[in-house]
Amino acid sequence: MKKKLLLGLLSLTACFSLGSTSFANSSTAVNENPAMTVVNQDVTAKDNYYAEITIKVGESINLTGSGFFISSAPPYDAIYLNRQGLVIGLKPGSVAVVADLPGGDTIMYFITVK
Repeated sequence: MKKKLLLGLLSLTACFSLGSTSFANSSTAVNENPAMTVVNQDVTAKDNYYAEITIKVGESINLTGSGFFISSAPPYDAIYLNRQGLVIGLKPGSVAVVADLPGGDTIMYFITVK
């Protein structure tokens, strides 16, 4: 009886061990040589997007993305920018704002306030 129970537990453990390998990333190839392990993964280039926006003084817009920051040189007081991407035109001028998009892409907004 003990041998059957032990054999059943070993079989169950083997099934779980073999079954868990099916969740591996199919785009990764690993060399099975223990002396040298090489991992090959697909690397995709990040895309950069650009958008030109014109608003009037006092007008507001919501930008798409996250991690917003003003990337133009001072003076950049033509707009108000908050962390959620809300932009309000304060006075005439031009400002560049950069944000992250899902998937690692980046977008640069060229905002002109008239």
